[in-house]
Amino acid sequence: MPHTLFLTGSLAPEALEKRLLEQKGPAFVLEFDTMLDRSRYPQVTDWLTVRDLLTTSDIQGFQKEMFAALSLFLVPRPGLPEEPGDADLRRTALNGAYMDSAFTQLLNTWLCRGLCERWKFDRLVVTAGCGVHFGFWRETAAAMGLPIEILPPRNFKRGLMRNIERWYYKRQSKKLESEGRSETGESVQQTANGPLVACVSKRVSHLLADGPSSTQFRVRHLKLADLGSPDAELLQSERARFEDWWQKWPTAAEASADASDKQLLQRFGPLLKSAGEDLIQRIFPRWSALRAKARALLQQVKPDALLADTQLAEEEGVWKLAALDLGIPVIAYSYDQVVNPKMMVLPAYVLADGMRTYPRALQGGYPEERLINVASHRRPRTPPRTEAQTEAVFTQSRPEVLFSDPMSVVSDPQRSMRCFSAIVEAARLLPKVNFVIKFHPLRAAKSELRSFVGMDESEVQSKMLFIRSLKAPANVKLLAPEASMELRLRSAAVLLNTTSMSGHEAFHMGIPVVFLTEHTTDSITFPELIDRMDMQVTENGKELAAILGRLITSKEFRQSHITAQKRYLDEFYWPSRIDLNTGVCMALDKLGLSQ
Repeated sequence: MPHTLFLTGSLAPEALEKRLLEQKGPAFVLEFDTMLDRSRYPQVTDWLTVRDLLTTSDIQGFQKEMFAALSLFLVPRPGLPEEPGDADLRRTALNGAYMDSAFTQLLNTWLCRGLCERWKFDRLVVTAGCGVHFGFWRETAAAMGLPIEILPPRNFKRGLMRNIERWYYKRQSKKLESEGRSETGESVQQTANGPLVACVSKRVSHLLADGPSSTQFRVRHLKLADLGSPDAELLQSERARFEDWWQKWPTAAEASADASDKQLLQRFGPLLKSAGEDLIQRIFPRWSALRAKARALLQQVKPDALLADTQLAEEEGVWKLAALDLGIPVIAYSYDQVVNPKMMVLPAYVLADGMRTYPRALQGGYPEERLINVASHRRPRTPPRTEAQTEAVFTQSRPEVLFSDPMSVVSDPQRSMRCFSAIVEAARLLPKVNFVIKFHPLRAAKSELRSFVGMDESEVQSKMLFIRSLKAPANVKLLAPEASMELRLRSAAVLLNTTSMSGHEAFHMGIPVVFLTEHTTDSITFPELIDRMDMQVTENGKELAAILGRLITSKEFRQSHITAQKRYLDEFYWPSRIDLNTGVCMALDKLGLSQ
């Protein structure tokens, strides 16, 4: 008998529940970022999750194909009106939203293939959720001649209490930042000698100010505000120039494409069209006009080198483009961004913030002799606990277990729900232990273009709804995304973690970490950890309660775990003690610009 296929996401909870309860005939369900109570829906004859249909090698294949598809934009094409620096501009300005869309299109294509092999269905109900690609399912339904219902995201409004806590924690964070941060003026080292470095990253400017001062180079801080608005006349002419380029791009791309590229052009045609129109209208002309102003200002300042970061698709990138035009070498601090030589303009030297960056930059083809490993800004200011301090935290009347909740990811969108379920079960078994769930800081807004990948208020509230549905006991508390993780870690006895870099902070501070997801040797955030220590890993609530009980009651077990974490951090993941200023000096020396 034909079935209705439901693709369930968390962003339309009421509409999804109503539609499932109203379903008359049999149904199949593929869950994205939901974990529904299956007993409530007896008409559903079979259930699958995204994780049931994907392997790690599938994900790696999607990533490779995604980069190949988007790189079609980046290479110069014969017959196109290109100016010097245009290819670099496209590479620098490529928005992450299109990476998300390309990746989720591949993922949804794979899921559809797996579903069609298993089930026969005659109708689609598609709900907004992490990784759900509305455009793909509309096209699939049309191609298969199937009716489709789209359940769009609910409007998650921030209530009074969320507004109050958001204000409170933002105010607290600003106070904490101001306590340990120097103000950056025109020059951090007023008495310095040597080459002049133009620092164009607001992040790196603060790091320079916070670190030890250097007398081996001078710093001039440049901000986007220094450029003002783009020249209106130049902006108009650049828009016309890029529109002409875009009109000719499809023909030129097809004419110069090999067989593999032609397949990518066909598969990703709608995405490339959408991306191209958006970039041509909003991004490329503006960035090009700002680049001209940045070039003029750099010609006035006359820096010997430019200091930037490796963040993608941020307007600060116009400084790097201008520096390339003028032949000014760029030194970039990796600042949480894995260096991908295929999708970014490469700096002359990269100051790598540890083993999250270093090996992957090498794998991508970045030359090792141009990598300088420096101390990470992620290493907390808070010193490691002494054994006596650790003992005091664990022997208090109600020790605290803190969970660093990740933002939802398309490769495993149910991960947080499984973690919440395990935490609630453990909390019931350990009533004298406090459990705190700290939500991930807000990031990019979810949207249909991004296939609802991101971290905004809708994810916070949908997760809160799920936790409430678990009927969590009173010893489970929720902590706002705006709260300071480092501040909360100071009072935590144990950190529960999946992939968050707060795990490294806990390692440094001497806080034992229990992982709620498996990590392989080539994990991005915790590479080789599984090979270097006996990790405590579980997704099961009873097992979690047992591990926590052992950490609380056994000083020997606790201390050996803390020691192994610290050894991993100091000997492997963050081996460098070279501060950022010294790293800049090393790069300047390699460039022949030292004093």
